[in-house]
Amino acid sequence: MTSSSAALISQRIDELVEQQTQGTFAGQGRGDILTTAIGRPEHLGRVRGVPGAIGLRDYFSPTQKTPHQ
Repeated sequence: MTSSSAALISQRIDELVEQQTQGTFAGQGRGDILTTAIGRPEHLGRVRGVPGAIGLRDYFSPTQKTPHQ
């Protein structure tokens, strides 16, 4: 991503935040502000901010119980 494309996305985010404040944009679910500003739909079944090496089962697994003595 170049700085010009990042600036365009940042400008679009600012516009969408202003529209949301005015009530003309209601970002919900997959159509949130970030997804709309970037212009790409999210991949289904993915968690944002989690590295690819960690699977959902690893991330959300229950804590292991310790054996009673």
